[in-house]
Formats: sequence, C-alpha cells, structure tokens
Amino acid sequence: MAESRVLVKNAADPEQVAAGARTKRQRQTLYQMALREVLRHEPGRLVLGEILEHAGIYEETFHPNHGQMSLNEGRRRLGLQIRQSILEADEAAFELLEREHRARLASES
Repeated sequence: MAESRVLVKNAADPEQVAAGARTKRQRQTLYQMALREVLRHEPGRLVLGEILEHAGIYEETFHPNHGQMSLNEGRRRLGLQIRQSILEADEAAFELLEREHRARLASES
C-alpha cells in the first residue's frame, strides 16, 4: 500500500508518532481485509488480472522516446505495487488469479 498521506505533523511528539503508527496499521489492516474479500470472487480476480496486464508488469518498458518510456515504467511500477499488495494479502489467491487469467488469454487465441 502506497504511503502518501502525512500521519504526523510533529515528528518530535511521541504521542503523534504513536497515533500515526496506529493509524497506519489500521489502514493497512482494512486494506488487506478488503483486498482479500475482492480476491475471494472470480469477477474481482478478473478485474485485478486485467489491471496487472494493462500495467505491463511482465513487459519491457524501453522506448526510444524518454517520455513514453517514463510513462511505461510508471505504469509498470504501479502494477508491481498492486501485485505485491495482492501477494501480501493472499498468495494462493494471486496464484489462482494468474491461472484464471492465463486460461482466459488461451481461450481467446
């Protein structure tokens, strides 16, 4: 899960630091629970599989145009973060997602 919100305004205040750590743990727990729920259902795995494919996590990001290459790498990096979150939430569900996704791709060929 990406860390983009400031949870502590004064890092020298131990109470704020402790409260920020609690908030971070609570957010992470809620996120993991929600992700596991999504992964329990085939439509959720389908959507996540499509997102990972569109992110190009298994593709080369090189492009002669540096702007396009940066865009490709940014998309891939987000996909890798999503993949890592899925693996942390439920590794078996990720493996099922991958199998289902490969089967869909094979049936389309």
